[in-house]
Amino acid sequence: MATSDENPLIKALPPATDYLTYLTIVEYNLTKERLPVLHGILQDTELTSNIGWDLVQILLPLLPESEECLHVVAKLGNPREVILKATELLESVGKEAEDYDEEKEEGRGKDGQETGPTSYMLPSVLQFTTLLRVISILHPRIKTKQPSRFLATTIEAILPAYARLGHSPSATQAVLSLMDSLSRANRPQLPPRVSESTVPLASTGESAPDPEASSTLIVDEDESLLQSSLLQSFLTHVTEIYVDSLPPVADSSGMAWSARVYEILHPEKIVPFRISVVSQFKENADLRERDETVLQLLNRAQYGLSLDWGEVMWTAKLPESEFLKHSEMAHLGLSPPSLVASRGGIMYLLAAQTLLRLLDSTEKYGLDVLYPETVRSYIGDSELDGIGTEPLPLIDSVLALGFPALHDDEGHSNKMSDVDFHKYLQRLSLLSANTPASNLRFNAHVLTSAILHAHPSPQIRYNFIRDTLQHCPYESLKVSAVGWLKDEILAAAGPKQSDHVTERPRESKQDLTTTQADSTLFSKPETLLDICLLVFPSAAVRDLGDIPEFLLQVPFFLASLNLLYLLCSSVVLREKLDVSRVIDLVGLDAEFVMPLVQVTGDFKEVLLGQDGGGGDAGAALADIELLEDALGRVRGAGVSGSDKRVGTGGQLPGEPAVET
Repeated sequence: MATSDENPLIKALPPATDYLTYLTIVEYNLTKERLPVLHGILQDTELTSNIGWDLVQILLPLLPESEECLHVVAKLGNPREVILKATELLESVGKEAEDYDEEKEEGRGKDGQETGPTSYMLPSVLQFTTLLRVISILHPRIKTKQPSRFLATTIEAILPAYARLGHSPSATQAVLSLMDSLSRANRPQLPPRVSESTVPLASTGESAPDPEASSTLIVDEDESLLQSSLLQSFLTHVTEIYVDSLPPVADSSGMAWSARVYEILHPEKIVPFRISVVSQFKENADLRERDETVLQLLNRAQYGLSLDWGEVMWTAKLPESEFLKHSEMAHLGLSPPSLVASRGGIMYLLAAQTLLRLLDSTEKYGLDVLYPETVRSYIGDSELDGIGTEPLPLIDSVLALGFPALHDDEGHSNKMSDVDFHKYLQRLSLLSANTPASNLRFNAHVLTSAILHAHPSPQIRYNFIRDTLQHCPYESLKVSAVGWLKDEILAAAGPKQSDHVTERPRESKQDLTTTQADSTLFSKPETLLDICLLVFPSAAVRDLGDIPEFLLQVPFFLASLNLLYLLCSSVVLREKLDVSRVIDLVGLDAEFVMPLVQVTGDFKEVLLGQDGGGGDAGAALADIELLEDALGRVRGAGVSGSDKRVGTGGQLPGEPAVET
C-alpha cells in the first residue's frame, strides 16, 4: 500500500503545484479507493475554495462513493463557481434515459438487445439527486443583492433534467426537498448567535462564508417578490412535469381527476360490482403514491410558498397571451419568459385542490372558478382548432373543475352571451368527440349535456342542438344531439316523462319572462317539424355509397330510430307534438324509414356473401342486426301518420291482407 508521501493526491498538493495543475493530477489519479484521502484533503477551506468548481465534474461519475466529497465541495468551495458548474452538469443528466426511451420506441436496446430501463436510469437519477443536494447547500451560501439571478439559472437547468427523469420517485422527492430548502433560504434569517467556539469550521460541518459577499447586503422588496415568484413558478412546472409523466389509469389521465370527481358527486352512477376509480386510488399502492406526491406539491404551494388560490384561479382563466402579460415576473421585467408559471401546472394544482376539497367535505363544493373562461383559455384556440389533442392530464383537469362548477354556480351559463355560450358548449362537445381516452370522452359528454340542459333559455338550447345536427362533421356528436333533443322533449312533456333528465337550475327573476315565453318550445309540433329532416335525413340514406360509410352512420340511425319509436309509442308525446301530422307532412315513412330498410337489407346480403358472414363481416352484421331490430320496433309502433301501420293499406309485416 502506498504511503502518504507516495500518494499523488498528497504529493502534488499546493504549493508543490499550482491549483490548475493539481486539478489535472486529481482528474487522472482519482479512484474510488482514493476518495477517503481526497475527503481529508478537502477540509482545507482555501484549497477547496480554489479547486471545488472543477472537482464536481470529476467526482460525479464516481457516485455513490464520492457523495461525501461533493458535500464538502458544496460547503467549502466558492458557492458562485460551484453552483454554475452544477447547473451546467445538469444539462447532460438524464440523457441516457432519454436515449433509452427513443430506443424503446424503435423496439431495441443498446447493441440491438432488448433491455430494461434500470441500467440506463439509475446513474442519471443518482447524479440528479446528488446535484440537487449540492445545490440545496450552495444557494443559502450565496450572499448577493440579486440572488434571483442564481435561482433563475438553477431552475432553468433543473426542469429539463427533471423532465427526462420525471417518472422516477427518487428524482421527484429530490426536487421536493430542494424546493423546501430554497423556500427556507428565501425567508428572512434570524440574527446569528454569538459563539465562543474555536473549533475549526470544516470539522463542525458548517459551510464557509461567501468569499465574494457584499459588505452591505440589503435585498429590496422587488427582489424578494421575484424570488417568491420564481419558486412558485418552479412548483407549477414541477407539477406539470410530474403529472404528465404518469401512465394513464382507468382510460383517463394518470391522476383520473374528472372520473373521481364525477364519482364523488354522483355515487349513484357507479356501476355495481365494479371497483370505482376512487377505490382504486385508495387500494393500489402506486396510485396512492401519486396522490401523496401531488398532496406534497399542494402543501408546499399553500404553506411553503404561500400560493394565493384567489390569484391562481384568476390567472387560470386568462388566455395564454394575457397570462404572460399579467405574470408577476413579466411585470417586473426581471426574469426570462421561460420561467413564467406553467399554465398546465396551475390547472393540475386546481384539479387536485378541487378533488381534495370534495374528499374532505360533506358539502361537496369545489373551487370558485369561472369555468367557461377556463375552458376557453385551455381548450382549443380562437378558431376551435386542435380540440381534443391537448395533453390528457390537461383535459382531465379542465373536466374535473367542470362538475363542481356546474353544481355550485349553474355553470355561469346565464351570464354569457348567446354566441359565447354556443362556443363554450362547442369546445366541450368537441372534447367528447376527439379525445382519445374513453373515460374523458364520457365525462366531456356528461358535462356538455348537463350544461346544455341547465341553460334557462329553451330557444338557446334548441339552437345549439339544431346547429350540431346541421353543421357538425362528427357523427358521434350528431348522436349526442339526438339524445339531447330526446331529453328536452321528455322534459317538456312533464315530470313523469323526464325523471332521468338533468334537473334545471332555479330561474332568476331576470330569466322568468324568457322562460315563460318559450317554455313550451320542445312540446310544439312546429319545433318537431323544423328539426325533423335533420334528425331523420332522407338525403343521408339516399347518398350512402358503400358499406364502410353506412357502418359509420349506424349509431346515428339507431339514435334517430329510438327517438322516432318514442314519439310514435308514447300517447302523450304523440298528442302534444301532433306526431302523425308531422310524419305525414315530411313523408317520414316513404323518405326515411323504408329507404333505410331497403339499404340495410341490401348491405346485409353483400356482407353475408363475404366469407359466409364471418371475420370482419361478422362485426358489421351485428351492427346491421341492431339496426334491423330498431326498424322493426319503429314500424311496429306505427310510423305512418294517417294509420299506425306501415306498408300498403297499413299492413304490418307478416299480417294477412285486410279485405275491404
